[in-house]
Order: sequence, then structure tokens, then C-alpha cells
Amino acid sequence: MVAAVRAERARRGWSQRGLAERLGWPVSRVSDLEAGRRRPRIDDLPLFCRVFDVSLRFLLGGVDSAADLLL
Repeated sequence: MVAAVRAERARRGWSQRGLAERLGWPVSRVSDLEAGRRRPRIDDLPLFCRVFDVSLRFLLGGVDSAADLLL
């Protein structure tokens, strides 16, 4: 899931700071998550879905790309 978050952030051209602002988190939390120093909490998942406008299935690797969600 962390790889999907990192990839989606990069695909959108957002910095870690930009994602942190959208999530309402400190930048260090996003950095720690992407570096593997922190694991996402279960209650973080809906927040990621809202910020990225993707399904939970997408974040968990159930589809290959955001474009697959349109099929």
C-alpha cells in the first residue's frame, strides 16, 4: 500500500509536503511512511482514498492503475 501511495503522489506531481498538506499531517509523517519508518494505520486508508480520489482496492493493489477504475 505504501508503494501505491508513493506512486500516486508522484504521478500527480505532488511533493511530500503537498501530500502532507492535503492529509493534514506533518511532512515528517509522510516521509516516515514512504521510508518505511512508519506503517499506515487502518483509519488512514479512507483518508488516502479521499485525497487521491481512488478506491481502497486501488490502494491495496487490486487494480493496476487509476485508469482501470474507469472500466
